[in-house]
Amino acid sequence: MGKKFSLFIVALLALNLLISPVSAEDLLKTDAIFGTPEIDAEKDDIWDGANVIKTERYVEGSDAAWAEVRTMWDEENLYVYAEVHDGSLSVKSENDWEQDSVEVFLDQNNAKTAAFEDDDGQYRVNYENKQSYGGVASADNFTTATKTTDFGYVVEAAIKLASAASEGTVFGFDFQINDDKDDDGVRDAVIIWNDSSGQSFQNTSGFGELTLVKEAAGDETPAAGEEGEKLPNTSTAMYNILALGLVSITLGGFVLFKMKKRTA
Repeated sequence: MGKKFSLFIVALLALNLLISPVSAEDLLKTDAIFGTPEIDAEKDDIWDGANVIKTERYVEGSDAAWAEVRTMWDEENLYVYAEVHDGSLSVKSENDWEQDSVEVFLDQNNAKTAAFEDDDGQYRVNYENKQSYGGVASADNFTTATKTTDFGYVVEAAIKLASAASEGTVFGFDFQINDDKDDDGVRDAVIIWNDSSGQSFQNTSGFGELTLVKEAAGDETPAAGEEGEKLPNTSTAMYNILALGLVSITLGGFVLFKMKKRTA
C-alpha cells in the first residue's frame, strides 16, 4: 500500500507541473510607417506620423534611463529614431554593452527561435556613435547618427534588410537601453521594450512584433490591465517535457510493480 501510494503522489506532482506552466509576459506589438528619413539624428517632419513605443520593462536595475522609439521602413531598410532620456552619460567601460547605448534586435523572418538564425541581428550604438554588433549585424548593414541633448541623447539608425520589404510583413523586434548611471564603468541597468529575459542577444523567442504598414493606425501595445498574446516560453516547454517524462516513468514503474506482484 505504501509503495502504491508513493507512486500515486509522484504522478500527481508530475501532472501538476505539466498543467501549471510558468506564466509569460504579454507580447507587445507596434507598426512601422512607410517612409525614408535622412540619417542625421534630427527629428524631421517625416517622423511625426510614426507610432511611439517606450522602454518600460527592466532586465536588470531600476530607476534608470528610458527611451521613446519610432520606426519607419522602405523596401530596403528599417529605420529607428530614439530619444533616450538619460541624466548621466558614460562610456567609461571598455565593454561596449556596459556603455550608455541602445540596442536594436531584429528577427527578419519572425521565427522566434531559441538561437540566432542567419537573418537575426543585434545592432548596438552608444551615444558617441560607436557601433558594435551581434549576429548578422555589421557596419555594412547598420548606419547611425547620434547627438547629445539636454535630456540625454538621440539615435537615428538605418538597418539594411536582407530582402525587399513589403506592406504587411511582420518582424520580430526589440529595443534596449544600457545605462551606467554612476559613471563607474559598470552597467547598472538594462531597460527594454518587450523581452525582459536578458537573452535577446542570442534568443529571438521573446522579441516583440513590428508590422510594416503604409500609415500609422495607432500603437497596438496592450493597455494597462488588458490581456495580450502570450509569448512562447522555452522554460515552460522544458518543464512540460520533464514532467511528461516523470509521469511516464512513474506510471511505468507502477505497472511493472503490479505485474511483478501478480507473478509472485
